[in-house]
Amino acid sequence: MDYRSSLDRGPYELSLLAEHGGKIQGIALQSYLFFGSANQLYQRVKVLLAKQPDCRFLVFDFRLVTGIDSSATHSFAQIKQVAATSGARLVLVNLTPELERSFHTARLIDDDVIIASDLDRALESCEQNVIEAHRTEAGRRAIAARLALRCVGIGGICRTAERLLPPARICPRRHYRPAGRRRGLDALHS
Repeated sequence: MDYRSSLDRGPYELSLLAEHGGKIQGIALQSYLFFGSANQLYQRVKVLLAKQPDCRFLVFDFRLVTGIDSSATHSFAQIKQVAATSGARLVLVNLTPELERSFHTARLIDDDVIIASDLDRALESCEQNVIEAHRTEAGRRAIAARLALRCVGIGGICRTAERLLPPARICPRRHYRPAGRRRGLDALHS
């Protein structure tokens, strides 16, 4: 499933999602889930996670599912385990009360599993998580880049920037003193 939420997002957030949207993977399910279909799903999830090792959210849309048997809930426990091993969380969407009871009985639903009432809300939540994770990273890089541009003559900023960016992207440790400037730095102004 390759969907985005219907939430209007700005260009910056859209660019983060374009770059990191693969962290959200989804599968739309249908019909009655029994051992055979759930086992095929388990195999499919293993392949998907191998192809998308950076997946952080595995969304299952149950909107068209009519029921599930106990052996299929076992397959979902296996899916949860392989997802956790890969660093992904399960997101279960459009669960009927019967399906939710089955998953609770099988102890599949816990604090690591996200339950959402509809697909759009689930996608919005996953997208927001991805955006926040990468906004912080992108913000650190932007600050480091600004510091790197200013680091000529200010050794302390170079050392700060070195912690935020790979060393190859930082200015060399040379200390210049531009004419008319004191040694040291009183404040940084953006």
